[in-house]
Amino acid sequence: MEKLIIILLLLIIFLLLSEKFSLKIERKKYSKPLPESKKTPEKPKQNTSIMGKSKFVPPKQEHPLTEAEKQAILAEFEQENENYLPDFEDEEEDLRAMRTSEQDNDFATGLSFEDLEKVADFLSQNASSTTENRELAQKVVGTNLLEEIEKALPEASLKVAQLLDEILPQTPQKESDFDIEEFV
Repeated sequence: MEKLIIILLLLIIFLLLSEKFSLKIERKKYSKPLPESKKTPEKPKQNTSIMGKSKFVPPKQEHPLTEAEKQAILAEFEQENENYLPDFEDEEEDLRAMRTSEQDNDFATGLSFEDLEKVADFLSQNASSTTENRELAQKVVGTNLLEEIEKALPEASLKVAQLLDEILPQTPQKESDFDIEEFV
């Protein structure tokens, strides 16, 4: 009985295998290949880079420069630079000519060390006021330097105020004395 069961199992396996191979053969005979237009296109590979693929194309150089050509280019460049030397004095004069009184704040009006020394001497001593001291007082007014001097010498602000009172014209006390045409 065992032999009979084994023979039947082998027969079933043989039939199954024959059907399987015959189907493959029949499919090949009767099935037409899909035309290329109906095939699904392949998906492009996903690029995870933020920038994407580099498309750099190096520049093509037909022939490298020789030493003589390099020297000629450098010599020409040096000659161009020698011919162009800016004239700073002319530029400064042009800037002064274009400057108006409203634009004076853009230019530095600093004091030299000698001027600073004169201001310090004048404010620390009881010296007489000269025109030079008056001009220096005008330069110092409204700067951080005056604030620092006032911290060191409390009486310095009084001296600067007296100098400015001498220089600046008196403001009219009454409205009738004020004439707008003086300022227009």
